[in-house]
Amino acid sequence: MDRQPRLARRQMEVLSLLAEGLTDRQIADRLGMSVGTARTHVERIRALFGVRTRKEAVAEARRIGLLE
Repeated sequence: MDRQPRLARRQMEVLSLLAEGLTDRQIADRLGMSVGTARTHVERIRALFGVRTRKEAVAEARRIGLLE
């Protein structure tokens, strides 16, 4: 991936919770959203990174410096 994807503030919040290993339900509860909305954020994050899994999204975010 040549360019760093641009994530919205809410997507960054979801990404941080993904890095903690939270489920869609836990992310939804933590951020006060529906499970469907949390799932949509996760799907869009995966698409932005061009990866298939949540773990791959977190690994890519760490690789490009979005997460420590």
